[in-house]
Amino acid sequence: MSGQSMDPILKVEHLSMKFGGLVAINDLSLEARRGDITAIIGPNGAGKTTVFNCITGFYKPTGGMLTLSRQNGEKYLLERLPDYLITHKARVARTFQNIRLFSGLTALENLLVAQHNMLMKSSGYTILGLLGLPGYKRASVEATEKARYWLEKINLIDRADDPAGDLPYGAQRRLEIARAMCTDPELLCLDEPAAGLNPRESAELNKLLLDIRDETGTSILLIEHDMAVVMEISDHVVVLEYGTKISDGKPEMVRNDPKVIAAYLGVEDEEIAELIDEVAAPTGADPADIAVARLAKEAVAEIAKEQAVTKGEPKVKPARKTTAAKPVSARKTSARAKKPSGGSK
Repeated sequence: MSGQSMDPILKVEHLSMKFGGLVAINDLSLEARRGDITAIIGPNGAGKTTVFNCITGFYKPTGGMLTLSRQNGEKYLLERLPDYLITHKARVARTFQNIRLFSGLTALENLLVAQHNMLMKSSGYTILGLLGLPGYKRASVEATEKARYWLEKINLIDRADDPAGDLPYGAQRRLEIARAMCTDPELLCLDEPAAGLNPRESAELNKLLLDIRDETGTSILLIEHDMAVVMEISDHVVVLEYGTKISDGKPEMVRNDPKVIAAYLGVEDEEIAELIDEVAAPTGADPADIAVARLAKEAVAEIAKEQAVTKGEPKVKPARKTTAAKPVSARKTSARAKKPSGGSK
């Protein structure tokens, strides 16, 4: 189940972000549909986190529009709002690549802190809440109930009183998401939530995100390098390379797009298309998988050849001569080694 409606909750139009002479984002347009999980993927340095920073107000874009449409019909131009209003009025929440919990506070307290503004509102933004006013007491009870609900959802209710810093890494990741959900967002932006997780923790994360989408109707915008996670839970995938969109569509379509495979392996997309055509025989195997396997083998041979030259050893002849303009070793390869695959949704 996905996509409660076809209207976009977020529309990014001709977004540009420059840092001096560096163009980080170049004329980017994309949409995230309401009730969907939309993934933004791409190699390291593609500009994914920069897009998030523009959406959430950390950066003010050089150009373009970011329109957030709430369920009540209100529309906000995010590029014109300060970051705190993006959270409280546009109802956008986010997590970061690195964990930002209050490690000395308990798991429960971390979720209560997220509701600070609601509690302050109930006291009229004064210290009257300390006097035990009925409105503040009621709001405090509701905040605790909401916090305990999300601790149940992430299987941490038994550790509600443990310091957040004492929790396992995967549990801290889920606690961050629960804290964001305590702000009642309509758009939840997650920056690499599966980073550092083992397979069991990744499976727990997948279930949590699908539950959030299906049970709360919250739209999710996801940056992720774990392609198994992306392909399993995403309704829509946008691929960036060097700040430019190179693919946009359903996970299955994006997974087999020659431009996407080329971006991750560091070769020309024409060669990928040629290889896919070559291996498109009725063998039962996915032609894109075979093409990627061949190129991966060539990449290993290329690296071995360069290492041999460095060490003064005999060169290792590559398995197949390629026509790629840029060898794998000449580009950023920290994310390129991963194939954008992992089973269809």
